[in-house]
Amino acid sequence: MIRSSSSHLKYRIQRSKVAKQKNIPVLTVIICEENSRNINLFVRNSFIKCALHKKVGKNGSSLFRVGNFHSSPKY
Repeated sequence: MIRSSSSHLKYRIQRSKVAKQKNIPVLTVIICEENSRNINLFVRNSFIKCALHKKVGKNGSSLFRVGNFHSSPKY
């Protein structure tokens, strides 16, 4: 299911609460680097960029870069 940015973020925050209750230490999300709106939403909600993958896909002449973000240990 594809979600909009805000509903996806709400879903992730809800999952963070569930993960904390179940003692799951880290949540990870993968976001296209061109999607600054999503990146900003996750960063504001305690997600930290931990990796950058370059040239993972192509759209016409553009090459995609993808960032991995994880939740901070304190959620």
